[in-house]
Amino acid sequence: MPNRLGYCGAGDERGLFESCIADRPSPELAGWAATFEGAYPYLALIAGANGLPDPLDPRVVEAYWIGNELLDGVSLRPWHESLRERFGPRLSARTLDLVLGKVPAGARPHHSFHVIDVCRRTGALAENLDVLDSCRIAWGQVAAEVNGQLDVSVRPMVFKDGLLALGEPEIRRVTRAI
Repeated sequence: MPNRLGYCGAGDERGLFESCIADRPSPELAGWAATFEGAYPYLALIAGANGLPDPLDPRVVEAYWIGNELLDGVSLRPWHESLRERFGPRLSARTLDLVLGKVPAGARPHHSFHVIDVCRRTGALAENLDVLDSCRIAWGQVAAEVNGQLDVSVRPMVFKDGLLALGEPEIRRVTRAI
């Protein structure tokens, strides 16, 4: 879906999507996944920390996107070093210290951390609240179905007193099926 929305990833998302839903794993799919400079290193970190050989193991993918117990298996030092190695060259010393300081404070190698704390500081995403909000994994409650799409009540990200927070619920129309 991130490719379809134009946020990240390479082309041919349709062919890869069809490969996934047909349950036809392929070397092309694994190779394509490895091109995601944001997600794939996190997947490799989570897998390695938990003794799993495949970064695309469904449990690893679930951990990165929505969280599970595998995130607890990632110790501070490798997590810290992974961030330093990957993002140190792109960030000022002050900004790198800010990002690295999140690790001992409880940050996990999760998609939300990458979007909210890393991408906006590396310039991968503009600090545009709509883009940040569209990239994060969110939850909602379906209010209605309209012509094959869903109206969903969600709490959007907002700036409140200069900090990111969740706003009051609003209705958004989302794609139900591709």
